[in-house]
Amino acid sequence: MLRILIVFLAALFFESIDYKKAFSDNYTRALDFVSENTGLIVSYSAAYDTDPEIIMPVLFPEAIRYSIVSDYLETKSLELAYVYSGSTDFSIGYFQMKPSFVENLEKSIRSHPQALSKYDSLLIPEDWQLTEIRKERLNRLKKLEYQVAYVNCMYDILKILHPSIFKHSKEFQIQFVSTAFNHGFLSGQDEILEYSEKAFFPLNGKNNTPRYKYSEISLYFYKNDLPLILSKKK
Repeated sequence: MLRILIVFLAALFFESIDYKKAFSDNYTRALDFVSENTGLIVSYSAAYDTDPEIIMPVLFPEAIRYSIVSDYLETKSLELAYVYSGSTDFSIGYFQMKPSFVENLEKSIRSHPQALSKYDSLLIPEDWQLTEIRKERLNRLKKLEYQVAYVNCMYDILKILHPSIFKHSKEFQIQFVSTAFNHGFLSGQDEILEYSEKAFFPLNGKNNTPRYKYSEISLYFYKNDLPLILSKKK
């Protein structure tokens, strides 16, 4: 409880960074991409009965990361290594999701068959050959629709695992869910809250770049950009 209080107060009183300035063109490109796909994201939230005002801020920092790394992304060799050995784990697509992330979602859906039955379509038949399962998982990760569905699924899993979190303010929920998405949604509550206070974003292979708190970027987007984006879709 003390950890929750500390993080909650930090979210209210942190000294705001101008992330538009910090990420410059990468922020603008991410904003344009999310704006263009708001209809898709909102429609999936409606279908799954989740909150787009949480889903969109959770995803937004990864759109920034994708803009940063897109010029030198080359995953073909990594994809082959994953399909035939499962020995690699790497970020894919506009929202930079990893195969291990989807594997954990699939396991969670099977572990909570009643509560998460609305996500059954995300499961891949277990009687397929392992290489075919991995190929299908990669194919889905390359599709925006699946990535949006995956983050909705994670949101509902977190509501099962940490129901008390969702009794707090929307800002606190965004901070928690975005950190879980960035750090690992199966991590313990205390670990997620602790990690939310650390500045590691973006990890893009350049050691001389500034690092920021993932959840603070999500909150910045929620407060400064999301209201206008959603108002245009009404």
